[in-house]
Amino acid sequence: MPDLWSAGFEFFHFYDADSTPETFSFPPGSSAPALSIFGNRKGLNVYSGYLAGSLFEFDRNMLLYSQLALERNDAVDRRVKAAAWYVEPGYQFSMLPWSPQLNLRYAHFSGDPNPNDRLKQSYDPLFTTGGSRGFGSWFLGEIFGQYISANTNLDLDMVHFKMSLVDALDMGILYYNFRFDQTPQFDKPLITSKNAAQEVDFYSVWSGTDWLTVSGVVEFAVPGTGLKQAAQVFVIENGPIGRRVGRTMTLAELFASIKY
Repeated sequence: MPDLWSAGFEFFHFYDADSTPETFSFPPGSSAPALSIFGNRKGLNVYSGYLAGSLFEFDRNMLLYSQLALERNDAVDRRVKAAAWYVEPGYQFSMLPWSPQLNLRYAHFSGDPNPNDRLKQSYDPLFTTGGSRGFGSWFLGEIFGQYISANTNLDLDMVHFKMSLVDALDMGILYYNFRFDQTPQFDKPLITSKNAAQEVDFYSVWSGTDWLTVSGVVEFAVPGTGLKQAAQVFVIENGPIGRRVGRTMTLAELFASIKY
């Protein structure tokens, strides 16, 4: 049964960062370049706070995970005003066999309503890996989150059900509904729908020893109208490989982690 909670705040400032012609950095008076979610980070300030765990003494089975991140940069040629946040209540039915747990998450990663102005509002995900509570905590969608889109310009709903069959074996299922936050960010007239994709992931994790963990995942992702429109644009600009993004995708993975 969960019996701990934690809260925290962090701030960091980028004193310097590399820039390329594709990033959001341009001298005053020049036209805006192609917008990248990974803009020139020089001068960027990031404020982030989180709350996690079992907060209520009257029922330790009630869980809450939440985080807010703000990105700000006031430099004339690198102005940024972006945000991301999520709230995830959950409940663990510890009185039942296998201790089933149900979590619901809503997450928001800001997009840019005008990619041609001098203000970048698309959230910069900053990192590709990070702290994890397991599946569905960092990469949102084993297909969508790892192979289609980073955590930016997205709104999503997540339902996560998991249980522990024995002490060393966890199993679960995740459902995601992905939506684009701002379709104008793509700066492509053909992309008009916010409906990005739906995904279902089935997973199991076996931790039979202190040094070995084996995980298996089977995933299915169904593209929405918006992702199909993006695939059509990709085909027009880059060739037929983009057609794969517009089709139902399946993936099976088996991997092991060894501690030493």
